[in-house]
Amino acid sequence: MSRLPLFPTDEHFITHTRAVLAMLLRGEHCDQFSYHQHTGLPIADFRTRVSELYRNGWPIERAFHHTHDNNGEPRRCKYYWLDRELMRAYFGQEPAFKTRCEAFAQKYGGSLCRAS
Repeated sequence: MSRLPLFPTDEHFITHTRAVLAMLLRGEHCDQFSYHQHTGLPIADFRTRVSELYRNGWPIERAFHHTHDNNGEPRRCKYYWLDRELMRAYFGQEPAFKTRCEAFAQKYGGSLCRAS
């Protein structure tokens, strides 16, 4: 098993990165529009924050889907989610990691992880 993913720490746009990770840890399929609707944060750098998390080891999956933007216009964009099987493997390997993920999701987003 590879090393565990790294949590965002002191970096540029830390609030945005933590908000994205909290949405993913709650088991949501999120895109830039749901991110903005949920957090109120600008969508301009959403994909950059997802890429940062991916580079830090988070098993983020992605696919295109059709949705509506904040003005109700139809859009095709990528949505993202965590690989549940790999997250379960991480949780089995390191139970403290699961606890930390749950606490992180609670602190920065509201509810518990659904990857377990």
